[in-house]
Amino acid sequence: MKVLPECLRRSAEEVARFTKTPVVSSAVVGLSVAALAIGKKARIQARPGLTHNPALFHVLIATSGERKSPVFKTMTAPLENRIEQEMETYKVEPGRIKVANQVTDALLADLKKQGASPKISDKERKDIIDRMAEQETERIPSSPSPRMFTSDITEKRLFQRMHERGGEYAVLSGEGRPVMNNILGRYSGKDRTGDGIYLAGITEDTITRDRVGNENGPEDRMIINPCNGSTPLSCCSQSTIIPISL
Repeated sequence: MKVLPECLRRSAEEVARFTKTPVVSSAVVGLSVAALAIGKKARIQARPGLTHNPALFHVLIATSGERKSPVFKTMTAPLENRIEQEMETYKVEPGRIKVANQVTDALLADLKKQGASPKISDKERKDIIDRMAEQETERIPSSPSPRMFTSDITEKRLFQRMHERGGEYAVLSGEGRPVMNNILGRYSGKDRTGDGIYLAGITEDTITRDRVGNENGPEDRMIINPCNGSTPLSCCSQSTIIPISL
């Protein structure tokens, strides 16, 4: 507690007082929320030449009835409120992007018609092609949802969410069992685990997916420098003995 920034320490103490829970619970959840909010905006220097993203993996072990959910809900509330505020703007964003790209399509169609004319010279046609290529770069990509974290997600969907947000996404949950089940392979198929993408968040290794895909076509994506503490794993779990075969 002594090493926490004063604002986070005081918040954790107030939440602990209000929920009548150990202060370490609110402090740990608060650290995860802070790591998510910071994302790739800052780097942690462990020593000269060694830096990390704020990758924080926290698991709180508590017995049944120790009020895990109230702590989690209270500490994540400011981030939830910020996301909801951004969501209001995001709702109108897809329409604006669609209209802007329709204008781009119309301009490209006009240039294409000019470039296909047999009356122009090769130089004029080349100039039109260059203009079309430049105009194509004006196309606006769809913006990702402001939602920054989830509590239940498959490894494949987590990769997609991280890709949409430049490698930044989080798994936060007030109940740890669903998260643990996912890591142990609930959605990963027989004899497979779902921990690979979480491990990459520790090492910050580039994650690539080059697969056949589905009806939407092949999947060919890359996440450079994933921030898995911008994908922090933070969950509150009941004290349960989990048998593990070694």
